[in-house]
Amino acid sequence: MSEHLIVAAATYLVAILVMSLGALIGVRRPAMALVVGWGIATLTLVLLGTVGGMALSPVLAALAVLGLCGLFRWRRLEWRAAFPVLVLGLPYLAIAASITPAGYDEYSQWLPNILYLVRYDHFPSLGGDPSISIHPGYPHASAFVGLAVSRLTGILAETAVINWNALLNLAVGGLASEMILARSVTSNRWCSAAIGLLANGILSPAFVPAMYLSNYGDAITGQVAAIMVGEILLGGIAFARRSDGLAIGLAAASLVSIRQDSFSIFGIMLIAWLLLLFWRARGRPSPASLLGPLLSLPFPLITWWLWQHYQIEQIPEGVASVQPWAAWYWGDLPAILGSILAVLGHKCGYTLALAATIVGGGFFYRKLAPAVRESALFGAAMGLGHLVSMVGIYLAVDTGGEAARVAPEFWRFTQHVAPVVIFCALPLLPLRSVFKDRYALYLPVAVILIECAAFPFLRVDAPRPKHTVYVDLRQMAQEMANSLPPHAHVAMVEMDTDAGTIQEIFPLHYRYLALRAETPADSIYMVAGTPPRSVTLAASPPKSKEFRAFPPEVDYAWVSDGGPEPSLIMGTDLAIGSSYLLRRDGDHFVIQSSWPRRI
Repeated sequence: MSEHLIVAAATYLVAILVMSLGALIGVRRPAMALVVGWGIATLTLVLLGTVGGMALSPVLAALAVLGLCGLFRWRRLEWRAAFPVLVLGLPYLAIAASITPAGYDEYSQWLPNILYLVRYDHFPSLGGDPSISIHPGYPHASAFVGLAVSRLTGILAETAVINWNALLNLAVGGLASEMILARSVTSNRWCSAAIGLLANGILSPAFVPAMYLSNYGDAITGQVAAIMVGEILLGGIAFARRSDGLAIGLAAASLVSIRQDSFSIFGIMLIAWLLLLFWRARGRPSPASLLGPLLSLPFPLITWWLWQHYQIEQIPEGVASVQPWAAWYWGDLPAILGSILAVLGHKCGYTLALAATIVGGGFFYRKLAPAVRESALFGAAMGLGHLVSMVGIYLAVDTGGEAARVAPEFWRFTQHVAPVVIFCALPLLPLRSVFKDRYALYLPVAVILIECAAFPFLRVDAPRPKHTVYVDLRQMAQEMANSLPPHAHVAMVEMDTDAGTIQEIFPLHYRYLALRAETPADSIYMVAGTPPRSVTLAASPPKSKEFRAFPPEVDYAWVSDGGPEPSLIMGTDLAIGSSYLLRRDGDHFVIQSSWPRRI
């Protein structure tokens, strides 16, 4: 727990320095200063790390000095709406600070990407040491946060991005609070902060603890996009200065560097922004008003192109392949649409928010105040644009026809725009009836009570019935890593031909923890298949010749569950319901460690 607190404190310090970078270019809102500063750091690190081949730590040090110089600009930041949100969000920050990484993707890509930067201080390359990440070519904006906090604390900051994720959530709540104040719903900053936090936080239809309290980039993408949209909408008609366009562009440099598909989110936002400008000017926007969107383009384009070029040249594995027009999965279009509609039916809260923006912006716009209309139109454009882009991705990207038909993980991809849609739908709610003088004290207190009461339900790393006990898996993996010699070759064996997430994630834990303990990555051997998936040995009927599938250099084997079949294959008695670490002894394996638990 002490390590969690150290990492949390260091993450907040990094956030202060990053906000100072944003304040240096004249950004006034703290939330926007955070993502603009992050964009400045991301653009600098990508530019110097890919083109110049520089080590990343000296660049971070220079950015930190620049951030210290920008602290004098903090007095220009507008904290009136943000301060109550920060105070009311303290319980949520405490929850985030206590979380241990638990998700499959955290151990397959997000944490290994951070670990690689911390260990080697440069990006993966063809001539460098291999990465255990299954997506080493993913953009590294969030990994930069982990690297900065790790350098500051001297420990591997596995929870830095979790805390960063929580700070972004509070930042969106602060902008929502400011929007409520700007719409003259109430003048009580604490009440508006309470509604902003709840509507965009733990009571939001978009809130998924596994996304918001983890190293995953999905919720981070949506929250950065929501902050940018909030800045555009709150800027109003006057939002046409050069500095405004530059600020959005710098923020977009961080947005496009979170996930591989994040650039499409910025493209949709840019289209929605242009539509808003045309709507405001009744189809005839002035050249000055178009200056903002035009100035926002260079920074994200440069950042995105530099990383794409570097990935193709140095990290070619995992590069998405777009098929020729004739090879698109047009025959699967009905199945793709059906799968997407099924997901939208399950995510009814998000679907209702999107429907509200469409109806409010498209049918009842004359009955709404201009600012509310603009918000609804922007949210509708973002939500519908994302749906269209996802259909295009499923049709065009070479994932295999079967994969395209089921629209894989569309529920996760909704996180990329859900915070934006919820934010834009907020002004449509009848909030005036909520803000009464007698409620002025109750609402802020209710927020703190709700956050505290939700604590057990937000612990995505806690044991639950019928749920993978990730903490136990990590503990077992750590014990296993500690009990092996430095260069031991280990085979991860899974007897079940229908292995699920539980069986797959344990090898990821071990590979990550072993590499963290300075064990060479090539000493972690998989019998077959592409690492880091565990291998399945189908023994039906059992055949002892399966033992010969292990090359001679494999010294150890981990078995997820005992029983007659694995006992025959491994040459030793393994009980059902237990998992084992086995050591080679001649023509069979002997038990070195065991755990009274099937994985």
